[in-house]
Amino acid sequence: MISFKMWMLFLLASHYVTNVTGMSSTQNNMQSVCQTKDCRLGQQIARMMDTRVDPCEDMYQFSCGGWIRDNPLPDDTKNLTLIDKLESQNRKEMIQFLESDDVKCLNSTAVEKLRTIFKTCVKTEPNDALLYKSLVNVRLICIQVQFVV
Repeated sequence: MISFKMWMLFLLASHYVTNVTGMSSTQNNMQSVCQTKDCRLGQQIARMMDTRVDPCEDMYQFSCGGWIRDNPLPDDTKNLTLIDKLESQNRKEMIQFLESDDVKCLNSTAVEKLRTIFKTCVKTEPNDALLYKSLVNVRLICIQVQFVV
């Protein structure tokens, strides 16, 4: 059985694969110029480098300086990997998608059910109020089946 997290990840990936949105004209031009896997990998590696540094002086800064510059380490963590960054980014995008009322998904009952479940899980109502409502509902059910007078 697929876990809830895996299902959410699959849903997000499917959404972005079928609906590429928010790309600027620069990104569109770059995409048309660099379409092969090798080219995209080269771009990613180049972004992680700091070419302002002489590799003979500081090879680590030359090869990893771009990553360090673009991904400052939070105070509460000891290290930050690409997987950590992608996980955090996916989580933020998933929450943003589930909280939005995306017009493209209005006809999808599966997406609407998923959004309903998500919104139910993140209600900000105080626990006392939820507990009271639950007890009232249980009492009403008991009255209906004649357990309580």
